[in-house]
Amino acid sequence: MTGATDKKTIILIGGYPPPYGGITVHIKRLAQILSNQEYHVIVIPTKKIKKQDLPTLDYHVINFNIILKSLYLLFLCLYKKNLVVHMHVSAFERFQLHGLILLALTFNTRRIITLHSGRILKFKLSNFKRRYLRCLVSKFNKIIVVSEALKNFLIELGVSTTPAVIPAYIRSDPSEENVNLLPIAHKDKEFILTSGILNKTYDHKTILTSAKHFLDQKIIFIFTFYGIPDDEHRKAIINEIEKTDNCIFFDDLGPDSFSALLNKAKCYVRSTLADGDSVVVREALDYQVPVFATSCVERPEGCHLFDIGDSSHLVKYIEKLIRNEIEKPEANLDYDFSKNLLATYKETFDND
Repeated sequence: MTGATDKKTIILIGGYPPPYGGITVHIKRLAQILSNQEYHVIVIPTKKIKKQDLPTLDYHVINFNIILKSLYLLFLCLYKKNLVVHMHVSAFERFQLHGLILLALTFNTRRIITLHSGRILKFKLSNFKRRYLRCLVSKFNKIIVVSEALKNFLIELGVSTTPAVIPAYIRSDPSEENVNLLPIAHKDKEFILTSGILNKTYDHKTILTSAKHFLDQKIIFIFTFYGIPDDEHRKAIINEIEKTDNCIFFDDLGPDSFSALLNKAKCYVRSTLADGDSVVVREALDYQVPVFATSCVERPEGCHLFDIGDSSHLVKYIEKLIRNEIEKPEANLDYDFSKNLLATYKETFDND
């Protein structure tokens, strides 16, 4: 990358695909957007990635072991001038330790943090953990959250900087890939799509319960899974899917395959018990695919909401969908938050 040393540098720290989940996809799209803006972009993934999973890119992905990555980050922060480090956090449990280490490594530079997950809102934090989290987050020059609920939580916590609400959605056109994934027995059927990690937070049981009401309909339910599962939960859910004739599943679909499925889905279902601002929910709405989602958090305009675990309400929505009584979401040409992020980076660089 010629001239990279003269450019303003942004280091993105967080999950990077594979697997293709909400945050990993966001960071990959963000890295490309920033490269297009002629920033020098360095991605430091939280986990080592296989070489075959790293195609030629317009930015650098630092794929060392954790010790070498830490030393490389420290070196950049000590000796590079025009530098901003942007950390992306989903799991507070891991951030309690990793956050302190990352703050120590980046003490000499400007820092941004994005808190993606709403799971922390469900935790009962001790007074010590509340003070500790406030101290950690307050060390960042800019705080970004993906929902008003997270913003209110941090304000109530007493962080030193007012958080900015910027949903983690960067528009990407739907893939033109042909969907050849469906078994022959289901080729002529419409389908309802869901996705997520195989753990209890995603509450796949509610969707499975609803699916059993439609065994005699010409519609199937597709479950797509990514990330590290809870093994016991995975075994139970996969066993239930395999016993249910109108349900199938896929593991770790690539972005083009998932995008193509989402674009052709009859609807997308999000049954989570807790959530942040889901990237795939916004993507479905952007593709004008109806979304049925739990009311565990504030959802984007256009979602059809049902209570956590309420399969009967979800069944009623699907019945209306089959009768074509659910309208497609309206197209929104401004449905992209990359400009908000670009403005945040500019402001951070400008405030020396």
